[in-house]
This record gives sequence, C-alpha cells and structure tokens, in this order.
Amino acid sequence: ERTGNAVEALLPTAENIQNSFRGDDEISTVNSILKTLEDEKILFKKNIGNGKDVYSAMKNAADPDELKRYKNEVEKTSTAQLLAEAKFAPEILNLTSDMQLRYDIDIACFENLEITKNKKKNKFVNGEFGNKIPLIVAFAKNDVEQNNITQKIQSYMTDPSLEGFVFVDASITPLGMDAWKQYVENKAQMRCFAQKDRKQSEQYDRNAKGVLSQWKNRIGAGDFYVYSKYDRTGDRIVKIESLQTKLKEIDKREYPDSLECNFNVTDHMWKGSSFGQGVEVGATEEVVSSFRSSNDATKLEKNLDGAWKVGNYWEKNPSLTISKIKIKVDEYIKERFIKGDRVAIGEIYDLLEQKPFGFMPCNLTAFVLGFVLKEYVDKLSYSDGTASDSLSVLKLKECIAEYLKHKQTENPKYKPKYIVQMSEQMKLFFETTSTAFGISKMYLSSLETARDRIRSEVKKLPFPIVVLKSLPECDNALSAMIDDYTGIANNNNICGGSENACALNIGKESKNNKSIAQSLKNLLTKEKSVDAMKLYLQSYDKGSLIALAEKIGD
Repeated sequence: ERTGNAVEALLPTAENIQNSFRGDDEISTVNSILKTLEDEKILFKKNIGNGKDVYSAMKNAADPDELKRYKNEVEKTSTAQLLAEAKFAPEILNLTSDMQLRYDIDIACFENLEITKNKKKNKFVNGEFGNKIPLIVAFAKNDVEQNNITQKIQSYMTDPSLEGFVFVDASITPLGMDAWKQYVENKAQMRCFAQKDRKQSEQYDRNAKGVLSQWKNRIGAGDFYVYSKYDRTGDRIVKIESLQTKLKEIDKREYPDSLECNFNVTDHMWKGSSFGQGVEVGATEEVVSSFRSSNDATKLEKNLDGAWKVGNYWEKNPSLTISKIKIKVDEYIKERFIKGDRVAIGEIYDLLEQKPFGFMPCNLTAFVLGFVLKEYVDKLSYSDGTASDSLSVLKLKECIAEYLKHKQTENPKYKPKYIVQMSEQMKLFFETTSTAFGISKMYLSSLETARDRIRSEVKKLPFPIVVLKSLPECDNALSAMIDDYTGIANNNNICGGSENACALNIGKESKNNKSIAQSLKNLLTKEKSVDAMKLYLQSYDKGSLIALAEKIGD
C-alpha cells in the first residue's frame, strides 16, 4: 500500500501470492487457503482497477464506542426493512408464468401482515383481482415473530370474508438469532469504515447481504404451511418445489377447466405480447412464428388432439377441455341472438373468465378464443356500434386483441366490439331500404351503414319524409314505416324503441306486405315531397300558413 500499488510484483494478487510460495512443497493449495481465509472474513478481495483484484486484511480496529452506537442503530432495523433489502418479492416463490398470472402475491411480515391483509381484502371485495387468487407469503426474523404470524394466519381462516385467500407461512424458517447478529455486526462495521476505508466498508455490506441471501436459500430448501379454504389448519409442505405443486393444486380446484391446468404449452403462451397472432393461429389452424414449439409435448396441435382440424369436434369429443369451452360459447351466443342480433366480444371473454374456466389475458387465451370462434368467421358480421363489416379473421383478431389488452390495462376509451347476426327481419329491412331509397345492397352490410345512407338520401328531398304521411295514397302501413325510417335517420324513438327495433319493424312489415317497398319508393320523389308539403300546409290550422304566405307575398 505504501508504494501506491505501483510495483506490480508487490501486489497481493492471487498469482503473486502463489509465486511467493513456489518451491514450498508443504503449501501446494494456495488458492484453497485463500478461499478459506476469505470465507472466514480474515481476507477480502478488492478491485484496484485495470481488471486486478488484490487481497486485503479485514481490519477490526473500529472504535468500540462508535461500533456500539452503530450496532444499536442497526438493531432497530425492522423485518419489513430486511425483506426490502434482501429483495424479497413474489419471485421468491419461483412460480411458473401461468401461476404468476393466476395468483396476486404480496410479501409480508408480522408488523405489516394485518395491514397487507386488509388492503388485499378491500381489493378482493371490490372485485379488483378479477379471477386472480389473492396470496400472502409471511416471513419472520425470529421465533417470537414466527409464533405471532402462525397465530394470526390461523385466526384469518375463521373469517368468511377471506374465503378465497391463500396464506403461505414461511416463518417456519426465520432469519434466526445467529444470522441476525452477523447481519448487525457487518452492517455496523460497514458504517464504521464508510469514511475510513470505502473498499472494506463495501465488503462488510456484501457480508451483510450475504447473510440475507443465505436466509433466502434456507427458506427455499425449508418447510412451509399453506392455508386455504381447502386446508384451514394448514398443510405442511417440504421445499419450494412442493409449494409450487400445492399452489397449482389449489388453482385446479378453483378452476378445474382452466387452460393452465389442462394445457402443457411453452412459456410464451402465458405472456401478453402476441394476442392478434394468437387469434389468427387459432382461427386458421396454421401454427406460425412464436406459437410453434420444437417439443412435441408442448405443441398447440398436440394440446388440441381430437379437435385440431376436426370438424364438429365438440360433438365428437365433448369431454375435451376445448370442447367444453366451445359448447359454453355457442350456447351463450345462441341465447344472446334469441334476445337480439349481437353479442360483444367482451361478453364472451368475461363469460370464460368465470369458473370453471378462469380465462386470463395471455397469448394462449387469444389462441383459444380464435379457435372456438372460427366457425363464425365470414358467416356473421362485425360491428363497433358505428361501422360494420364482414366478420373476417382480420376483424376477429382485431377485436379480440383489443379487448385482451383492455383487460391487461384498462383503457377508458375502449368501445365494445360485436359479433352481429343478421335475422330474417334485418335482411328484409336491408332489401326494402335498397328498393325504396335506391341504395345498392353492397352498402347495406350493417344497420350503422344503412342509417348513414338513409340520412344521405333523405337530405336529397326538399322536405322531411314525415310530410309524406299527408298523401292520400299513404296508408297506415306506409305511415308506420315512414315513422320507423324517421326514427333511424334522426336517432330518436319515434318508432317506440331503438333504431334496431325500428329496422326490425320495417323487416316484419316487409314480410307481411311484399309490395310495400315499391310503394314507399313511389313516394320518395321530389314531386311527391312537394305535393305532400302542400297538403300538409293546407291541413295545418285550416290553411292559415298558406293564407299568411299569400298575404306577405311568399
């Protein structure tokens, strides 16, 4: 040190130390000795730049009073602070990606367990977790905290409002007094040398962190108690691998037909990065890009064995998980089409989000939705409430991907997207509209586009179409149809319901009266519009408006 590390041969590097013992047959394991001295905290390595590490003696010459003061300060470190410094996080459970999606995990210790539980309970009651399972993992610094945590968790299991919670008691492997003393000693030494020897201070800090790291390792290799509505007294689990299996079992009991409990797929399937592509792969049954797997066991085609490229698979193999999903979706869509002409994509996902399926927003979900909805492609329509189109694979992937992103991160600007069925009445409405207003059927793929076209045609007439009701040839059926078209064009309830109801009224009347479309067409001319307005003015207040116009020369 006195040479300022300027003399290369005098640097206490591992190589120079080995060279200094060269020729001494009694010392043949210099590296092993250096490692032992380092482990016993007699020596430590410090970097002096230029990629060189040198050995230095740990100095124990800290001022006793100063060291004691720092120890007193460090001993005030809470367990919560220890967990934060050791970076205890949900990742400590080393859960697979699908289980990370299923569980909403919080880390706690005795001092904040009650607060953590209450915050989580409020979110749970408010439905903020969706179909995630709330999980709290508790850790302890010593035996006292361990006993308190166990008693507290056991008391929670009698609370009906915590019925869906899972508690993992990891306090059975506390930090322990010996490790705590090592941590306090090293942290105090670190502070003592902070201004005197930065390198040695950093070494003491690493020693303290090493104590916490060893604690984490012991927890992973130790025991746990898992509390849930299925094991209210706690189920003792040995090692973290068995804990992972236990959590999967709880998930299976909650969501027996879930994707994660019935599919063996690659880790990428549980990410939320390729929704659109997932829908397309499912709808076309063509596996591409990141949805491929080189392992036969995790191939999507293998997971859908009995359904992949099998017509009416839900009838041939109804016991398959994918068949159960398909049957549920088809039944729901059928019910919704009985009540109306559309069903929102969000409704379908939300249906499958519930038990027993428990869908979560991920690539596999996008794939499965594309697969079970592929029979509707090019047979039904798509609508966002203002514009419509044929339900192509492109439209299906767009609306499913958008909703899954909305489920990942709520988008306040999200607008529902619909699968739309064209009923017989709606088809007749489009035919009547095409005939009466002279609009090509290619522009009448949806009620929304029909409404816009009707508005455009009505504006070409000199007066509102409602005046056509004044014409003698306008009977009750035509009069009612004019009211319905007025309701559609003006977005009002003149027809006694929504614009969809107005359209269905027109379709129903068109079915009963085959010639009504042509009759309406005969009225929708500029000449008839003028004639109707004259008749309307003559009938209004005994022709007072006409008399007034003549009086002022209008």
